[in-house]
Amino acid sequence: MISAWSASENKRNPVFVEGTGGAVTYSITDLTPLSDYIVEMSSDDYPYQAFKNKLRPDEADRVDLSKGNAGGIDFAIPSQLATISGTITFPGDVAAGDTAQITVYSPSRNISLSTQVQTSGSQIVSYTITGLLPASDYIVYISSSKYVDHYYYSASAITSEDGQYLINGLKSRDSQNAVLNDYTVTVLAPGYPPQSVGAKKVGETVDFYLSKGVENTISGTIADSDGTVPSGIDFAVEAFEESGRFVSSASADKTGKFDISTLVPEKQYYLKFTAYADKNPTVSQWADSSNAGPDNPVTDDPPSGAKLYHTNTAVNFKFSKPVKTSSVPPAHSKPAPVQNVKSFTHIIGKVKNTALRGSAGPDYIPPSNNPNPSLTYTLPPGAKCYVSYNTDPDYTIDKRNAPESPPAGSSQSTGNNMSGDGKVVYAHIAVVDERGRIGETITVPIRIDNVAPTNGVAKASASSSGDTVSLKLGASGPGVKDMNISNTGYGKNADWETRVKDKDWKLSDGDGKKDVYVQYRDDAKNVANYKISVDKTTPKPPPKPGALESGVSIENQKFVVDINAPDGTVIGTVIANSSLLIKNGTKSYEMPVQVSDGKNIKVATITVQVVDKSKDKLIVADQTFSTDKSFESGTYVGTVTAVAADTAAVLSYHIISGNDDEIFAINTKTGDIVIADAAKLSATQYVLVVEVSDGKNKATGKITIDVTGDQVFVSDKNFSVEENAAIGTVVGTVSASSGNPEAVLSYGIVSGNTDSVFAIDSAAGAISLIGTLNYDKASSYTLGIEVSDGKNKSSATVKIAVNPVNKETLKGTWTWENPAISGASSAWFKNIAGFSQSSEIFVVGGRFDYDASMYKNLIYLCSDGQWAEMQSNSSEWLYDVWGRSPSDIYAAGDGGTILHYDGAAWTAQRSGGTEKFRSLTGFGKYVFVSGENGVVFYSSGRGWSQIPTGTNRNFMGILADDSSASVVGDNGAILRFSITE
Repeated sequence: MISAWSASENKRNPVFVEGTGGAVTYSITDLTPLSDYIVEMSSDDYPYQAFKNKLRPDEADRVDLSKGNAGGIDFAIPSQLATISGTITFPGDVAAGDTAQITVYSPSRNISLSTQVQTSGSQIVSYTITGLLPASDYIVYISSSKYVDHYYYSASAITSEDGQYLINGLKSRDSQNAVLNDYTVTVLAPGYPPQSVGAKKVGETVDFYLSKGVENTISGTIADSDGTVPSGIDFAVEAFEESGRFVSSASADKTGKFDISTLVPEKQYYLKFTAYADKNPTVSQWADSSNAGPDNPVTDDPPSGAKLYHTNTAVNFKFSKPVKTSSVPPAHSKPAPVQNVKSFTHIIGKVKNTALRGSAGPDYIPPSNNPNPSLTYTLPPGAKCYVSYNTDPDYTIDKRNAPESPPAGSSQSTGNNMSGDGKVVYAHIAVVDERGRIGETITVPIRIDNVAPTNGVAKASASSSGDTVSLKLGASGPGVKDMNISNTGYGKNADWETRVKDKDWKLSDGDGKKDVYVQYRDDAKNVANYKISVDKTTPKPPPKPGALESGVSIENQKFVVDINAPDGTVIGTVIANSSLLIKNGTKSYEMPVQVSDGKNIKVATITVQVVDKSKDKLIVADQTFSTDKSFESGTYVGTVTAVAADTAAVLSYHIISGNDDEIFAINTKTGDIVIADAAKLSATQYVLVVEVSDGKNKATGKITIDVTGDQVFVSDKNFSVEENAAIGTVVGTVSASSGNPEAVLSYGIVSGNTDSVFAIDSAAGAISLIGTLNYDKASSYTLGIEVSDGKNKSSATVKIAVNPVNKETLKGTWTWENPAISGASSAWFKNIAGFSQSSEIFVVGGRFDYDASMYKNLIYLCSDGQWAEMQSNSSEWLYDVWGRSPSDIYAAGDGGTILHYDGAAWTAQRSGGTEKFRSLTGFGKYVFVSGENGVVFYSSGRGWSQIPTGTNRNFMGILADDSSASVVGDNGAILRFSITE
């Protein structure tokens, strides 16, 4: 395919050419006289080219048509091309129809080609990618919407409507084949404080519970040195963790009030206040113990006099010097940006940095249906970087919006599970140096299109009396220009061709149901499948003159008559059998008939003349056709089938009833029915009576025409609502659509709304709570919803579950007892143990020590209300703690770690295992520990031994008594061990 594309007109004109073994000429017409055309060649069999011999569209020489036509825009296909082939092995639970895409990429050639394979259910499927330029650095990459594709050390995902997420593509082992168990999972939700859980490995489940309130907030006021809020001055406050990492910011209102939310209650924060005049900073100071602090405007490093604040604290800050008479000096220099940004999965657009804002990307970026764009780049020595993917071309990464997770030192990044219908996604990369300074943001545009063509039209008459039918075709979506039509299956025995709206198509041989397989394909090779079914019947021709098969025959017959019968009595009937197919019109047969009464015999000659009365017959079949309201006037609907015994007769067709509004018209000579006035199509079905005449005889048939389009589509929904939800709470929204894009839909509840506790927005479909819920009275509701567009209606069922709440009130207050954790900006406590006979409380967990750049465990002891860290000489994270007394405590965690505290010190005990221990318990002299991969160990005080379980399921909890131990875990595992000796 050769296409010409203009950025200023945003229009692409393609033309398809087919090889003949030599040079092939082409011509693209109807182009607007513009000066910025990109002419490009794309093919399923050969590498992409842009004029002149360019491998990227943004590098192509532009073709100027502003002064007239252009010639000599030639393309040469390389004579030496390479092929990459192999097999794909799907998992054992593969299902028929599963797909995978193989992509090959050469950095030196900057070529990326792909092919999609589909399995019929077999595990091993072959693939071949042809048309590759010779190169020695091809990277072969597989992706799939169902199976894990990329394997990297970082990835991301977006939660579904019910809050579930799945992060694919993570390495489970490092380059030395050691299990990776130090992944940190971070959730970033607008309006909520970020949360992180560390020391995780591939396959684990990590749940987050989001909350926001006063415990996530620091609020207060900001004032000038004289306590006023001067006009023309704006105030802002920024919060930084103890490590100096920026967390959040807020602006003060006109009265000087501010409110910083999304903070974590377990942490403390430095506060930096800045005054702005005409958006330029004048004073920047840190809050100290007197809520008025030292200057440190150049960096975000808190000075020694700055104070740490807990959340749920009021801070009334006052600058120590007038804000209008000061100015902030320029900031330190920033690190250099990344270089050599490339992608082996996508064609990327023009790279730009923040100094080039306003510079457009490439005129056109070819799309890719790969949902996981992967970038490679060169980092400055010793630097790391933040990477963020979004749809904002002017996004800049700074300390105000930097990702929660630490910057990565990898020179490769992958976006995870992105989707779009020709959408441009921007990858933003910002370098971070060893001081935490963030450099210029480099922005790279990528076009994602993994949405198959939509709103496809593939229709024909439901029945046909001939070999050929007229197809109505069409599909929408960016770059939809190809179609493939086959009688044998999707993409089988047929070539891709330019999409058209109408096409005459020859059905396969024979009568019966005939399926026509239609595919539409866009620029990103997304394919949508549609199937048309046509009942094909070949009318039987009337019998031809002279087709005599058996003539007339008569058999010997015997009659009995009463001797007293009067004259004229019918004695019997001579029976003759004939095919009545007479070659030359008519023929007579003479048959002697003998009649006897036992005494007398009479013989007579019976003459039988056979005539072909079938020549007077005319048959019109009842038929059903279908059409669509979106079709235009003049669109073919179907052909009335009529059969005359006299094949020489000339038939005429007329609609005699059912067409009062003259919506349809019929060709009086051929019987073809078309739409005469599409604007009058309002019903879903029309019944016409068509009269057919051969000049002598007349016959009628009933023609039923079903009209599709404008239907209302709505699906069932399941929602839930809290029993104590406030009046006005939106429970969920019913979504509906219509085949008519201009239709105005209305929603209504028609059943199931007991006590009228719910209402639905008639225009938007949002279901709201308008009454009081009582779980004991009704734990669920099943609503019948009706959606109408004024003409058509559709119904759906909405089930609403009521979530009960505890109506008992437990009064009290929560008090934060966050111990200071040295060398860490965050920590994760996993479990707690205490004793009724003493006040000691033990907690265990883990942290990331930024000073030492490693993960460490945490053990804290609370004695007499005071928390203190305990040393264990172990770096493995701990997940559970249990003990008989404050001087007999066990803790267990990663790497088969088991620690024991005897009241004086923690010591490691050799378990003999390497898995992650997740739960501890004990009874009597026994202590039990369970963990991942089905491990259970026990000790009676003389070392540890494993109890084989026969499974590799991960155990997350254990309980024991004097006769048994029970474990629970993944995939519904519940296993009991009965102690016999």
